[in-house]
Amino acid sequence: MFTWENFYNTLKLWGTDTVGTAVGQADAGFFRENWPIYQTDMKAEDWDNFSRQARFVTIRCVSEEDGPYVQCNAYNLAVYEELKAQLGAA
Repeated sequence: MFTWENFYNTLKLWGTDTVGTAVGQADAGFFRENWPIYQTDMKAEDWDNFSRQARFVTIRCVSEEDGPYVQCNAYNLAVYEELKAQLGAA
C-alpha cells in the first residue's frame, strides 16, 4: 500500500544546477531553437519552463523490496555539451 511516509523513506533525489543556469542570455535563442532536435517531445516555446526546471544530471536512489538501486540520468548534460560544441564551431 502506498503511503507518503514510505515514499520519502525509500526515495532520495539529487540534481545538479538547472539547464538555464549555464545558458547565458546571449546564447539562449540558439539553445531554444536547437534543443528540440534532441528532445523530440519539446517545442521551442517550451524552453523557458524547461530551462528553469530541468537539471543537467539527476540521480535517484531507491530502496525497494526487490533491492536498492541507483539511477543516473545525464542526458540533458550530453545535449548541452553537444549544442555548446556546435555553438563554438559556428
